Order: sequence, then C-alpha cells, then structure tokens
Amino acid sequence: MTMSSDVDGGLARGPAQWHSRGNGAAQGAAAARPAPSGVGRGVENAQGAGESPWMNRLLANRLLGALPDADFARLLPGLEPVSLTTRDNLHEPLGAMRYAYFPEDAVISHLTAFADGSAAEVALSGREGVVGLGAVLGRQPASHWARVTVPGSALRMRAELFAGEFCAGAPFRRLLLEHAGRHLAQVAQRSACANRHHLSERLAAWLLLVQERAGSDELPLTHELIANRLAARRAGVTQIACGLQKRGLIHYSRGRIRILDRSGLESAACECYGVLRDQ
Repeated sequence: MTMSSDVDGGLARGPAQWHSRGNGAAQGAAAARPAPSGVGRGVENAQGAGESPWMNRLLANRLLGALPDADFARLLPGLEPVSLTTRDNLHEPLGAMRYAYFPEDAVISHLTAFADGSAAEVALSGREGVVGLGAVLGRQPASHWARVTVPGSALRMRAELFAGEFCAGAPFRRLLLEHAGRHLAQVAQRSACANRHHLSERLAAWLLLVQERAGSDELPLTHELIANRLAARRAGVTQIACGLQKRGLIHYSRGRIRILDRSGLESAACECYGVLRDQ
C-alpha cells in the first residue's frame, strides 16, 4: 500500500528517489535535531555518575542496560540523546547508515519498499534493542527503510564508532548478535504471519508489539498509519478497530489508541504474538 503523505509528511518516494537523496531525511531531522529538555536524562545522569555501577540501569533501552558496567562506561561518551518524530527516516534503502539508534520510548518500523512507492513493515524495533545492525553485519548501504512509527527519545552513536565497539567489546558484540538473531526471527515470523493470518489478528498482535516497545498503553497511531505499516486498506483497519473498541479492548480518539484490556487483545491476536513475545 502506498505510504500516505497525510501520515508520512509527504516523504513517500520510490527507490530511484531514495538513491538520489541517500539518507537525507535522517541527516536533516533525526540525526541533526538535539533532544528537548528531559529527553535522555538517563545518559545525562549516567555521565554525571562517573564510574557508578548502576549508571546504565538509568536507561530505558534494555540492550544498553544489559551491558557490564565497564563496557557501558566505554560506550557512554559516544552516546547522544535525540528526539524522534514520525517524519523521521533513520535509514533509507541505498542510503548510508551514519548512526545507530538505541530507542528508549520511540518505536521504529523496518519497511521493505517496492518500485511503485509502496512499502510493508517486516519488523519493529524499540527499547529492546538497536536500529542500525547493518553497520556491523556488512549491510551498507541500508537494504531497508527504518521509519519512526511512535515518536519519542533515543540514543544515537556514530556508525563507525558503533562498528568499532562491536569489534572491540566482547559483551557488546554478544548482545548485538543475540539481538540480530531475534530480529531475523521476527522478520521471518512476520513474513509468514502476513501470508497466513487474518488482518484482525495481525492488527491486534501489532498493537501489542508496539505497546511493549513504547512502554505506554496510549499510542499516537492513526488508522492510515496502521494501514500503511500492515500493507492493508484503511477501511479494513477502521472496521477492525471499531470492532475492538466495541469489545472494550481499545479506545480510539483523534489519532490516539489506548489499550484498555491487554489480555483480551492477546486473545484476539494470532499465535505469532506469543511466539514473538517469548523470543
């Protein structure tokens, strides 16, 4: 389904346009904009904590939080807090990866783009990991489109430093490889899910996955954006969302969805949600 300019800020482009522009959106918006006051307080507090053994526990990002203290202390000077909006592309097909991003409460969609300008989501990233694995796994330039779905904060690191730390630090390398395995498993499961399960089940599962990564029951999502991410018709998404609301599972109002009954939504989701949740 073609990405809508109403949701995506008029940035829908085909591969030829991506090639000519490279990673321009990431350089202009997400990569250049500093975080507003209050964003990335974990990093600021950690930087003031010296060698305190708990400094990386201040962060929402679980991958960074799992690092041994000494390894995180080595990474800390290279981490910069940024604020991400739904108009931001972090990586684009055929564009260079200049930064790796560690989301805190932002949620990122990994999209496969087609020649007609349409795209479909194949994976989500959030506080559980990192966006930019291609910088250490030999996938430069980017082979996909990484776009912000839920705005929020993240920590970024220059791609060359990210790759250097991958080579130099065994604990960091192990965590990244484990995350890469989970990410690939998500891509495989989501691909099979798209071919096997009904849109209503996939939408329920997707809302749960987004909620887990955002860490909030209230999500700034429009029906148009959801339709674009799931490669579905907006009318179909609206019909299903209305059904979920009538069942008391969600509440939708003015571009925001609040999850009211998580267990009920889990029952409405396909089996793929349980597989992805337990990875």
